[in-house]
Amino acid sequence: MERLKHQYEYDHDKIPVQKKLGNLSNYILSQRSRLDEDVVVDMDMGHHLQNLEIDPSLFISFLENAFKRVGDNEFCGKRIDISFSKAGYFLFFTCTNTTDPRTTKMERDNDPAINIAKKQLDLLYSRKHVLHIINHERLYQVDLVLQLN
Repeated sequence: MERLKHQYEYDHDKIPVQKKLGNLSNYILSQRSRLDEDVVVDMDMGHHLQNLEIDPSLFISFLENAFKRVGDNEFCGKRIDISFSKAGYFLFFTCTNTTDPRTTKMERDNDPAINIAKKQLDLLYSRKHVLHIINHERLYQVDLVLQLN
């Protein structure tokens, strides 16, 4: 339901980044309350994002995946790190979570939400994005760069 709210909140295709980050913060807080107390969630929203506009449906799939797949890592416990930053005409998003080494790479690779997000990016930011996913036994990381002009 929260995802639908994000998708239909506005009549136009893009909303200001600050509004979207507020929605993401609320989503993260709601997901955080469902996790064990030992899960560390760190979020850096950046300070130079005020006048940017982005599609409202981006990022949620990556966050959903992180909260669904966060697992215990013997070296750094259970963690989710989320960051946004801007340089020139580019928006940088990184979402990293520890994973349970008992889950297989194939399980992590075949997440429907991630596949949908990839299709969205291809449709909305064709040739204007770079998506790199690192899928290791103990770490899952999404690096996304969007060209904003």
